[in-house]
Amino acid sequence: MKGSAQAARLFTGATAALLAPQTAVDLTARLDERNVDLDGRFTSDAFRLGVSGGLDLGDSRYEALQLAFVLLRPSAIAPSVRADGVRATATLDGAFDRPTVAYQANANALAVNDIVIDALTLAGKARVDTDQVIIPVAGRAARIRGLDAVAGGTLVQVRLDGDLAYSNGRILSDNLRLRSPRIDAKAIVIADLNRGFYTGAIDGRINDYRIESVGIFDIDTDADLETAPNGGFAIAGRVRARSTQLFNSGVRDLLGGNAVATSDVRYGTDGIIRFANLRMTSPLLRIVSGQGSYAPSGQVRLTARASSADYGPLGVQLAGTISDPRATLTAERPGLGIGLANLVARINGAPNGYRLAATGDTDYGPLSADVVLLTAAGPLTIDIARGDLSGIGFDGRLVQSSAGPFVGQLNASGQGLGGLVRLSAAGQYQAAAINVRANDVVLPGPAKLAVGSAIVDADVTLYDTPHVVADIQIAQTRIREYDIAVGRVKIDYRDGRGKAQALVEGTSGVPFRIAANADLTPKLWRASVQGRATGINFRTTSPARIIPGPEGYELLPTTVNLGRGSSARVAGRFGDGIMVQSRLERVNMAILNAVYPDMGLGGRATGSLDFEQASSESFPRADARLSITGFTRTTAASVSQPTRGAARRRDPLQRSCGYALFLLWTCRPGRVRTDRGRCRFQL
Repeated sequence: MKGSAQAARLFTGATAALLAPQTAVDLTARLDERNVDLDGRFTSDAFRLGVSGGLDLGDSRYEALQLAFVLLRPSAIAPSVRADGVRATATLDGAFDRPTVAYQANANALAVNDIVIDALTLAGKARVDTDQVIIPVAGRAARIRGLDAVAGGTLVQVRLDGDLAYSNGRILSDNLRLRSPRIDAKAIVIADLNRGFYTGAIDGRINDYRIESVGIFDIDTDADLETAPNGGFAIAGRVRARSTQLFNSGVRDLLGGNAVATSDVRYGTDGIIRFANLRMTSPLLRIVSGQGSYAPSGQVRLTARASSADYGPLGVQLAGTISDPRATLTAERPGLGIGLANLVARINGAPNGYRLAATGDTDYGPLSADVVLLTAAGPLTIDIARGDLSGIGFDGRLVQSSAGPFVGQLNASGQGLGGLVRLSAAGQYQAAAINVRANDVVLPGPAKLAVGSAIVDADVTLYDTPHVVADIQIAQTRIREYDIAVGRVKIDYRDGRGKAQALVEGTSGVPFRIAANADLTPKLWRASVQGRATGINFRTTSPARIIPGPEGYELLPTTVNLGRGSSARVAGRFGDGIMVQSRLERVNMAILNAVYPDMGLGGRATGSLDFEQASSESFPRADARLSITGFTRTTAASVSQPTRGAARRRDPLQRSCGYALFLLWTCRPGRVRTDRGRCRFQL
């Protein structure tokens, strides 16, 4: 039989697309009684199929019937399918209603949507039962790309072993073993051809799961294929993720280091992903409860509670969609440099973007803000409709330029303060011009800020090496326990070079005056410092030398003259951690009263005091070896008799710095308290 047929008219869907527009037939059949020997081929624009082998019509059996298939137009199967070099062979044996099918399939490349499989080979021997077809699968692939959401990046040297079950238009599997250098897991597959529902999940371990701009994670899943009450199927289980590396500095600072998270997850034929019992632990943040869902329509629901070492209790409630959310965020004490507390932020959808309305308390009084982020059309725009900090109003509009930096102006006025910040783009770098004036500003709040007068003029450009030109002047200003009679700071820093001068005079329970003059170069900063505190003059005998570096600053050994034959020699490193080494020669302990005015200390100390703290989260270590003569402590009630003592302490328990001094500070006038487990005193 030879000719062409319009067989596509008899079918629908992918089968019709493969046979269209017409199929060429070239088939020869040789009959011997009720045995048929077939040899031929079927071809169309989309495929070629070769047939060779026998049929036993008497016993209704296949007799080694061989099929050879070549796919020419992959999009005929589905618009999202792309492929190169797809070939398959199969051999059918056994009864027509329950044959066995030995098959092999190969593809140079096979792509479905964004998932691309390179150098794919599959083989197996399927069997047909009365109620289902079982298809064993043994496969290999050189590489699978596009699995970022499932596997966190490309998989290489992939092996796939297991079974597929087909029945009534459904393909199911819960035992496909997926292995590669980064993954060892089961692939759970659900394909409902009648409803057009396709999904899958991983049950096992995935190493080095990469989330761009966030970090790398190791993920363990324990999932099962379950029957849903409505007769469908669902994937249910538990997921555990552990970060091994965090790229994003904001995430890293929020968490304080690597984190471990767990959650129960369920995904059914309704297409809704549900999760519950969300937990996460990290050095600085814990999620103590969380649950929610995500629907195919984009509807999101999330409720979670957390506790942060830096920000206190946190809460989030989210509903709506990503483009039109209704979210409420709460934080007990986020701080953010202004003592922000009791923050309540509400985020809602707005035309072309989002609206943020926030309220809270600060060290400088109550804060409120109403901000719109325009993201849907044109460049990102931040429209500050209203802001208020204890009666000081803020408003402005910032638009992101094509080069990246924001351009616009922020205005502030009220309570005796007026000013503006003009943002501009210096190529790809952000620039800002700041001009602020203040007279008789008094703000409520714990900081007790009162400014008699202030002038701030600054130009800042955030090059790789920042450009800063600033002149800051304040007078008759009080903040917390400090009264500043006059203060001025001038900086001119360009291309890694410049000069800085500072003068501050005031009281903090005791009077002080400090002046500094610095010369800044890319490899070395030199600073001369002199002043007076609690009646003690001090000055650097030669400019202090500071080496700036990418990980912090190193203070080279510097001698500070404290007058009357006393001095201190200091060196150290400052960055994520801090290390200070000091050698003291007859240092008047009254100088500590400038920092702790209630101590009323007197006497002279000779020896060494070393301090080290690796990071802000770690415990400090101190080594104090001091000899103190004429030690006194003065209170409003009495003055102690001069005492002589020696203190030696090395703190391996990492409790606090300067512990030996603290023991002396806690003594009542006229007494020295000893603790043989910690210090040794000679009186």
